[in-house]
Parts: sequence; structure tokens; C-alpha cells
Amino acid sequence: MLTLIQLSDCHLFKDPKTLDPKFGFCEQSFDRVLEDIKVHYPKIDGIILSGDLAQEPTKKAYQRCADKLQSLDAPVMAVPGNHDDKIFLTEVFDQSELSFDHWQVIGLDSAHPGKFPYSGLLGKPQLDVLAQRLEGDQRPAILVLHHPALLFADTWIKEAIIDDSREFERLVMQCPHIKAVSWGHIHQAVTIEHLERLWLSNPSTSVQYNILAEQFALDRQKRVGYRALLCETNGRLTTDVHWVVGG
Repeated sequence: MLTLIQLSDCHLFKDPKTLDPKFGFCEQSFDRVLEDIKVHYPKIDGIILSGDLAQEPTKKAYQRCADKLQSLDAPVMAVPGNHDDKIFLTEVFDQSELSFDHWQVIGLDSAHPGKFPYSGLLGKPQLDVLAQRLEGDQRPAILVLHHPALLFADTWIKEAIIDDSREFERLVMQCPHIKAVSWGHIHQAVTIEHLERLWLSNPSTSVQYNILAEQFALDRQKRVGYRALLCETNGRLTTDVHWVVGG
């Protein structure tokens, strides 16, 4: 069985000592999450970073993130978020996918510059490439992007999903070996079973949002978190969200 860890929306600053009015001490929260991972998952097979790694997108911030992740001793893949600098991100994290004997994790870029700050877009060229990739590789797959790919609440988050969610959903329906779609951006953990697949929203390592509020609001619960994805060789996928109190 593979153990994958997904981290999202770390919002690291150039100065690790920065206290942000909205996000708090992002560096300290990130460190606490890494320590919790080491306790619960001493042996992991891959790390998934689903965007907004940096609030101040400097190469120094990305490199510091990468240096800290080395302590988990696992390959890392990353996709960009709306706050990320794609050039700096890919210079430090040059993998956008993970490949194993019985599983594949495919990263997608939903951070379209014309869609800042809320919604994202995959675009037809990227969807066409993805369809060809999935047709030629029938291993169980997890798709990862930054923006939500499924509308599941009639609140402010409806402004955050990718604009081509219907086209993306049609593609997913055509590929039974897609086992999950997983994203960040809305800073909250949600697990939805839809079309016989898991649609996963992931917690932030910095601060959580209240996704049930009609308008944007922070979650009153002071906690940060991460998601574990447990992938069996028969294609079965289970997942668990871990919360670290005091974010």
C-alpha cells in the first residue's frame, strides 16, 4: 500500500518570522504539521503540494519549504496556486506528478492569470493532453489541482471553482480508473463521493475558511491540517484528514 500526504495553501512568507493578520504564523503552523506527519506516518511514499505554497512568492520561500520537506524523505510533486510564482515554483519543485507501479498522481495547472483571485481554469489544450494521457495509461489515477473542480455548496465557494468544471467532469466520467480528484484553495477539508469517485477538498497548513458562510469568512476553529491518501494495489483508495490544533 502507498501512503501519500497532501499539503495545501501553506502561504509561506519570505521572512519565516512573519505574523500575518489573516494567516497567522504560517511558518510555525507548517512546522507543526510536518511534526505531526512524522508521528502518524513515519514512512510515506510521496508528497503532494496543491498550490499556494507561498504568500510572498520568492524563490527563498519555496526553497525553505523544499528543505523542510526533505525530513519526510519522499518524492514531492507540486501544482501552482493563484498566489504562486510559477517560475520560482517549478525551479524548486520540478515534478508535477508521481508515478508508482500501480498508481499515478497527475498534477494540473488551474492557476490561470486572467482568473485571479478566485476562480481557475484548466483550458481545452490541457484537458486534451490529460485525456490522451489517461487513455494510454490505465493505472488508477488521482488528479490534483489547486482550484475546486466540483460545486458542492451554494456559498461564496461557487466563485472559486474552475470555469470549465463541466468539461472536466465529463472527462472524469469517461475514465473509470480515475479514483479521486483533489484540490486546495478554499482552505477546508471536505470528502465527497460523486460519480463513484472521491472529490477531495484539502485543509490548509495556515488557516481554515468557513465554506458554509454566504460570504467569505475565516473558520473560528484554530486548527491546521493535512490529508493522507492510502492507495492499495487493487485500486482501492481511502483517505483521512489530520487536524493539528492551534493553527
